[in-house]
Amino acid sequence: MGDINFVLLLSQVVKLATPLLLAALGETMAESSGVIILALDGLIMLSALAAFVVAFSSGNLILGVVVGPLVGILLAAIFGYFVVVQRRDQFATGLIVGTVAIAISAYAGNPMVGKPASAMPDLPIPLLSSIPFLQPFFKQDIFVYLSYLAAIGLTYYLYRTRPGVTARAIGTNPESARRRGIPVGRTQYLYILFAGLMAGLAGAAFTLSTKPGWTQNHTLGWGWLALTLVIFGRRNPVWVTLGTYLFTLFSAAGIIQLFVSALPAQLTGVVPFVLMLIVLLITGDPSRSRSKTKAEA
Repeated sequence: MGDINFVLLLSQVVKLATPLLLAALGETMAESSGVIILALDGLIMLSALAAFVVAFSSGNLILGVVVGPLVGILLAAIFGYFVVVQRRDQFATGLIVGTVAIAISAYAGNPMVGKPASAMPDLPIPLLSSIPFLQPFFKQDIFVYLSYLAAIGLTYYLYRTRPGVTARAIGTNPESARRRGIPVGRTQYLYILFAGLMAGLAGAAFTLSTKPGWTQNHTLGWGWLALTLVIFGRRNPVWVTLGTYLFTLFSAAGIIQLFVSALPAQLTGVVPFVLMLIVLLITGDPSRSRSKTKAEA
């Protein structure tokens, strides 16, 4: 019975982590090519609102799933235009685009607060959903399955395909990549658009699955968490995925109090962030290490 309960707990962690994981995996691809999207929080929030509005107005959840990523791609295209084409500072541009997107969400989303919401239904996978210990992981909704595919597919893509290796080469040294004839700008723009698509999926997953409905600041802060998890995972989809699941697991107050029973309930939500900071201090940032090594050489 204990093993079954633990498996059920892990399956719930997987479900709750899905929006964050989708956003973090998209950001991983963008950062692998050398672009950091500080607008991620705004992309997720406006996409979440758009997905919910369309699903609520049409009564069709699938339309919401489609619209969320489209809004994410649109915002990413605006960000990419200024950063890649106009060569504006990516950090300033990201903050501006993200702030504007959040402001639009707050204004446009006000009439949607409190509206009844429907959640995406679970879709059991034949055979896999009948295996006792695997059953909870394969009786999930479409967003969870997309996160499985993304984690596996992007890991293979980045480390086992020529375009993936090229993307990482651009992120490591864009000037060297240009000298080798690699279209750096075009490649970065494509990965920015992909990150926008994933942020849009994350937004849709929030309002149509994990946290159905809409409230003011519904997803505020989750984009920054995704950015942090990419650093935590060293831009590797495997470690980003594991880090996201661990963060979600320890974000559950009940889990933390199992280990630290004397901790006040008001502080349990802080523990995952403290743990993440400790890990970041211990592991450091490999890109800084590489830069230091090159400078010393």
